[in-house]
Amino acid sequence: LLLRNDRPMPFRLTGTSITRLFVRKQDVDTIRFLDPQNVECSRLPPHCSQRDALEILNLHFKYASPLKELARADDQWELRWDVVLGLASSRITMAEMIAWTGMRHAYVERLMDDHCCYQIDRLGWNRQSATEALRRSGF
Repeated sequence: LLLRNDRPMPFRLTGTSITRLFVRKQDVDTIRFLDPQNVECSRLPPHCSQRDALEILNLHFKYASPLKELARADDQWELRWDVVLGLASSRITMAEMIAWTGMRHAYVERLMDDHCCYQIDRLGWNRQSATEALRRSGF
């Protein structure tokens, strides 16, 4: 990946069909706060596809319909980038919390309940509250 200041960002692709992009922890915030519409070298289309949105949000395909409703997607299943990135910044999914903790679903769910952090919709939990609960629990 090449950033605006022409500084390369190391990354690697993995998965059975190159389905995951891994970057270093110290580079995550750089990517998180990039505006994909204003990145000079961006080749992103004006809208995000359903598949990309599900990947960004760490959601299984079974969540496609709730995502479509929540993001007000058009009939082409295209979602606005700002809506998808807004959802990603405001919510954390169970899949992401499992990856973060290395623990099973039931443990993470119990941990959230113990910290009075409840799922806000079918897509996930409030990111700020959930990450605070995870940090207080030593993760």
